[in-house]
Amino acid sequence: GKKGYCFTNPEVPIRLRHLLKDVVAPLGPMLKRLGRARPRVAVLESFTTCVFGGPHTWGWRAPAVSLLQRARLDPCVVYEEDVETGRLAGIDVVYAPQCKFLSAAAVAGLREFQARGGIVLADSQLARALVPDVLVNPIKFAEIPKSDHAAEVNEMEAARANKSGEQEAMLRAQIEDRALVKDVRAKLKGRYRPESDSSTPDIVVYNRRHRDTPYLFAVNDKRTFGDYVGQWGRTMEKGLPNKGDVSISDPDGRLGAVYELSRGGAVPVARREGRIVIPVSYDTNDGRLFVALAEPIKRVVLDAAPTVARGGTVHVRFSVLDVSGPVPALLPVEIRMTDAKGREIDGGGYFCAVDGVCTVDLPVSLDDPDGVYRLMARDRASGFSATCTIERTR
Repeated sequence: GKKGYCFTNPEVPIRLRHLLKDVVAPLGPMLKRLGRARPRVAVLESFTTCVFGGPHTWGWRAPAVSLLQRARLDPCVVYEEDVETGRLAGIDVVYAPQCKFLSAAAVAGLREFQARGGIVLADSQLARALVPDVLVNPIKFAEIPKSDHAAEVNEMEAARANKSGEQEAMLRAQIEDRALVKDVRAKLKGRYRPESDSSTPDIVVYNRRHRDTPYLFAVNDKRTFGDYVGQWGRTMEKGLPNKGDVSISDPDGRLGAVYELSRGGAVPVARREGRIVIPVSYDTNDGRLFVALAEPIKRVVLDAAPTVARGGTVHVRFSVLDVSGPVPALLPVEIRMTDAKGREIDGGGYFCAVDGVCTVDLPVSLDDPDGVYRLMARDRASGFSATCTIERTR
């Protein structure tokens, strides 16, 4: 008979195909180059607290990080050695959740951080040697994971038998989390304003930057219990529709156009209180990637020699331009070439235009049919494209 058990939701192949085809392939070359500027908000992971009996995050189940993500603060994680050695440059807020025990050097580092104007966000369980600038309610950490597999199975069966009770408990926890998010946002108001924001905790935002060009990821995390994993009342696996707006800080009014890179095209924006505001709408769990430019994209230019020798190489230069010249950003572009019979030449595909310019070498084969090659290039941000023909010489 058959052995093993395949725990795979039937929707997985569909979603994975969409992820690879519509996200990874066209955006991958650009995302590999797109760096992250030093975050301005950090969560302190205290090894000293863990050793002396404080709470643990137990890997990816990090409630402090999740809390600040829901608060749209886009946090990173720092460790005591970062604080001790003064590696907090660029950080404005440090959240120290239930840090009951800290090394003397970490305490000194946090005091120095506060003296420079940094904000220490903490709960009532912070080590007494420190006084937090902002006091918030404590969060709940996960219990120590069980190593007894049988106990976990029994727990799942009990949850299945009491499905409604388990779901109610999770929904109550979700309400408590929202209250914590609201508490953090309210107490930071007037003291710290995030670079990016959203109108609801269910739309999580992440910042990226290329030089002076900001990028914004906006992910819909509004979910409910589904009928595959969620039928046990343990996982909210089913995405729900959602809408709202996201915003990017622009106090100088420097940004003049916003493009959606996940789907392509310019998006309408509004200005409010020194920010660019972008409306978003989702049918289910999904994400958007925006880039904000100083000037709109005006045109694209495709340059290549008019002829190529048999077995030679076509040198392609594709430029994405605004009124001042090449756009100072990383942009996803597509460049493809076909032979006289319409067959695609190897070497084409998706690329990244660095500061508005992408150069690609496309080798042609000795046995390509006689005739002309057709070259096509498209900028995903604006949707502008250009084509040209290249004649093959003998």
